[in-house]
Amino acid sequence: LVIAFSLNTKILGIGIIGVLMAVVYNTPHIGFIYRGLGEPCIFIAYGPVCTMGAYYMFADAFSWIPFLLSLSLGFLIVNVLIMNELPDYEADVAAGKMNWVARLGKARGLTLYTVFFWLHYVPLVLLAVMTGEPIWLLTVLNIFTFRGVISNARANMDNIPALVQSNINTVTIHERAGIYINTALIALYLMH
Repeated sequence: LVIAFSLNTKILGIGIIGVLMAVVYNTPHIGFIYRGLGEPCIFIAYGPVCTMGAYYMFADAFSWIPFLLSLSLGFLIVNVLIMNELPDYEADVAAGKMNWVARLGKARGLTLYTVFFWLHYVPLVLLAVMTGEPIWLLTVLNIFTFRGVISNARANMDNIPALVQSNINTVTIHERAGIYINTALIALYLMH
């Protein structure tokens, strides 16, 4: 609220969406996390809401570039959630926490993780084509870490201590993607 009223009150709507996502995520009797809607909630909150809120706060405008970037990062943050759900599978099912991994099972959850990893490239490819700047594809460097995550997760699906490395590397993939995207933004800014 302080930021909105001191910089740009127009972002209040975006902020309200963010607060709403936080409330419906885990509130008793609503609990999207218990209904298989937690992952879309996280995608929206940590993808478009955060990115577009920050962009709109300073630019006072909409742009396809940050929107597409937010989708790419949204897929990766959902992967952090999916990888964290794998070791909790049995406990989540027993507690009625029907997230996507609890609904799909571990193997199909890992397949979904793989699909989301590849989907995170779609907005970046669109940006590369729309702008004529291949630097948007810098996150392709994450493929090597991704391969290690998948290999370790498949081999250690039921070995929680060993699976932790895949959790750590999934966070690393998301973190590096942010660094690569910021590097692309800075490079494009300096080149133009």
